[in-house]
Amino acid sequence: MCKFAITHARCDDECQFADLIITCAGRRFYCEQAVVCSQSEYFQEKCLAYWHRTSRKSIDLPNNDPHLINLMLEFLYTVAYESKEGTDTIFHLNHPRHILKIHLALYAIGDEFGIPTLCSYSATRFYRTLLQERDPKDVLECIRLVYESAADARPLRIRAIAVLVRRPRVITARAEERSIFIRLMEHVKLFRNDYLEARLVEDLREGEDVDEWGGMWISRVRRYVEVQDPQD
Repeated sequence: MCKFAITHARCDDECQFADLIITCAGRRFYCEQAVVCSQSEYFQEKCLAYWHRTSRKSIDLPNNDPHLINLMLEFLYTVAYESKEGTDTIFHLNHPRHILKIHLALYAIGDEFGIPTLCSYSATRFYRTLLQERDPKDVLECIRLVYESAADARPLRIRAIAVLVRRPRVITARAEERSIFIRLMEHVKLFRNDYLEARLVEDLREGEDVDEWGGMWISRVRRYVEVQDPQD
């Protein structure tokens, strides 16, 4: 059933105590407003908009992937999600690149529904998975997706650039990777600015002439390059 308790039950069976139903692509998720609305600005506003009409609220999400909504709710109840769980998804989960896409998609979900904790968690999972990705081409392709995202992706950008700083061979491994990197530098102004700033800071961080702007980038880049545990 779709009541999301700490032990996740199956979806689509009605739960007597659920006071919020979220529907998405024919699936019904039965959950509690106290859990969902307390963590999401979007769902809080939706439920408050017609709080007096009925004790059980229903919200339809026609434009979202139900598998991602399922993972979103899993996070809201357990402060984690399992990106390899389930088969009813638009992604092929047997490939690391698609696991990275799950993290990117859930970051976008967190941004869309006003769930900052989901954004932070998925960004960290993205960074740790990207660090372990062995194929340089997949690393660069996922970084490209970050810069194409419609979400407010600054935390993802910082982590993506941190990976390139930590793994410089990604952009020099083969001619194909060098070509992807050059296209990013030529055509994605934001990526070019972020990368050049990060490299400048990396080159100057031992000097005494690093200004406040450089120090800001040192703290941000070094935080994800040197501090975070790379285990996913």
